[in-house]
Amino acid sequence: MKFQQTLAVVASFLTASVYGADNSSAHSPVDSIRHQYNAGRNLTIGWIVFNGYAPLDIWGPLSIVSALSSRYNMTLVAIHKEKGALVNNINPYTRPGGSVENYPYMLRTPSILATHTPEDAPPLDLLMVPGGSNYLTPSSDNEWIEAFVRSRYASTDYVASVCSGAVSLARAGIMDGKRATTNKWAWADLVKLGPKVEWVPNARWVADDGGKLWTSSGVAAGMDMMYALMSYLYGAEKVDLTMNAIELSPHTDSAWDPYAVVHKVPGANVSRSLFDLVGPAGYAPPTAA
Repeated sequence: MKFQQTLAVVASFLTASVYGADNSSAHSPVDSIRHQYNAGRNLTIGWIVFNGYAPLDIWGPLSIVSALSSRYNMTLVAIHKEKGALVNNINPYTRPGGSVENYPYMLRTPSILATHTPEDAPPLDLLMVPGGSNYLTPSSDNEWIEAFVRSRYASTDYVASVCSGAVSLARAGIMDGKRATTNKWAWADLVKLGPKVEWVPNARWVADDGGKLWTSSGVAAGMDMMYALMSYLYGAEKVDLTMNAIELSPHTDSAWDPYAVVHKVPGANVSRSLFDLVGPAGYAPPTAA
């Protein structure tokens, strides 16, 4: 379960002759080792779920993973403090200060079923933490998430959050002194909940802690991050085939989130164009002879 540490040790013994022998490849030897290792194992993914989750925070990245699982061995478990069905819409919301918000017309998506609790969840290779209205509720409602993240961080190869899910990682203490990003629409409210985190305002997603810790901007950015994360695990040329199949062209520049400009995040880079943001992740078909 500590593949990241093992890979670092292996990488330290790679010689210059190895690099020279592979100079025609787009990947370094470390990349190739990582890709081969993940392709050859079962990747156990744990997804934190709760009432009030943002639907696309889960279903968007999960669509990429689901499609990839036709080619790679994966296991998925959904984790909540109690097993059972959970919904995206909870009304009314009670903010930490005690104020109440109500959205009576917000649609409920089909429920998601928690298959495991923190007590019986299996060892994980990837832990996903989505965002949602949970960050609006008193922090005691989320303490189980923070405790689970804290207890599993060392033994899990990769931990990733989407949108306001970064708040749970920050409160767990695993991002202290590390770079991260989160939802730009709610930026001011969210970043103050992680005062020890080095928040990156222009990032679409951030990978830190040697590639172990991943955080994305808001909602749809989770799909961009998942494309990057799966490419990191298996190789972009393999994941591109899947992106073509699901007909998604992700945003591929981790350092540039236009919504930092749209939502006037302090420190946003206003010099860049808000257009031409994505490039097809797909491969070019061979030219006919």
